[in-house]
Amino acid sequence: MRQTIKVEDVVTFANQMLSFTEKDVSLFPSMATREYKEAVCDMVERVLRVSGRYGGYLMIDDEPSTDRNNVSYWRRKYLIKHK
Repeated sequence: MRQTIKVEDVVTFANQMLSFTEKDVSLFPSMATREYKEAVCDMVERVLRVSGRYGGYLMIDDEPSTDRNNVSYWRRKYLIKHK
């Protein structure tokens, strides 16, 4: 049986995961790492691009890093282009 999920639901969940800091995820500290956030970004960008709904993203931190190795670079909120 085929099942589907709404793009909006995937993006909402991903945005929540990307917003977490170390203090937000004390039970699961791996969710605040650069590697985790980079993987979430890769996944959500793929979903948005394949569905034709990629609307870019906004950086969450007031002064985000431009260094891809810094977790601040990956703290972002994805936008959905409406059809």
